[in-house]
Amino acid sequence: MSIQNSQITASDPANRLMNMATAWAGEENPRKQKKKEISSKRDNEEEIQAMFSIYDSEWQVEDPFKNNSYSIKISNSSGNSVFFKVILPEDYPLNSPPQYLISAPWMSREVKNRLTAMLEKIYSEYIGNCVLYQWVVKIQDFIDVELTKDNSCDDSKDLVDYEDTNASSVPLNGACELLGNLHLSSIDEELPPITHGEIIQDKKSVFQGHVAKVVSVDQVKKILSKLKENRKIAVATHNIFAYRISIGPNSFIQDCDDDGEARGGSNLLSLLQAVDAKDVVVIVSRWYGGVHLGADRFKDIKYAARNALLAAGFIQEKTKGCGKKY
Repeated sequence: MSIQNSQITASDPANRLMNMATAWAGEENPRKQKKKEISSKRDNEEEIQAMFSIYDSEWQVEDPFKNNSYSIKISNSSGNSVFFKVILPEDYPLNSPPQYLISAPWMSREVKNRLTAMLEKIYSEYIGNCVLYQWVVKIQDFIDVELTKDNSCDDSKDLVDYEDTNASSVPLNGACELLGNLHLSSIDEELPPITHGEIIQDKKSVFQGHVAKVVSVDQVKKILSKLKENRKIAVATHNIFAYRISIGPNSFIQDCDDDGEARGGSNLLSLLQAVDAKDVVVIVSRWYGGVHLGADRFKDIKYAARNALLAAGFIQEKTKGCGKKY
């Protein structure tokens, strides 16, 4: 079903979502907390059902075990696609916004920042209310209309396969993106020390992880520039990276980049999230040896990253029985 061509009538689930959000926003007398929580949970369930009704199989369940993560591929007439993923906190929509991930390697950073700002504006207008439908519609409108006026997208990247879009530059945690913009403006920060992990070899390919403590995206950029002063690292086939910077309780600025290794960056970011590493950037350099590794390359990338994180003290070595578990 085409998102662009979906028709909305008074009986459509989409219309119910809009009415639901308006009703919430118009409440003058707050209910008791328990009633609010029950109502919020019901609205969440109805919103998900409505999204399935509107977008059918295009609206995908990402995590069938937790049932709180969903995604959709949104395309325009030019063939450009945006992979949009949301993770719904337990107290969404009452107290917390959805966390979200936007993957569109063909979009410039400037354009992507414009889009995330629009999503944040929608949430700020409907705080405590359901916003998934409004977000998807806004993304569709943005890539259909806004980008036709904008020449800042790199057309040379339009041919990237959808399979490769799952992990390019991917802003996460929409709850803190506006705060994050303030956090990114640190001035003249010192270059943190870099810890290098051990070298890993697999069928002639070589991997090495690098880790540094960071408190801003400016520092992330400086770390990347410093690493590439080393000619060997500069000429690596891929320098994949991810970072995760804490800006408050359970709020993070986090992003990643594949550097041509499809889904490499998202694997690193998933690792940082899994071990709850904070205020850190991890880079994995790979020198391709001429032999395809298939899915094993992701194991090597994660192992190189874990090794460097362990060496830098961002994760602790755990023991189980006589063996070791990282």
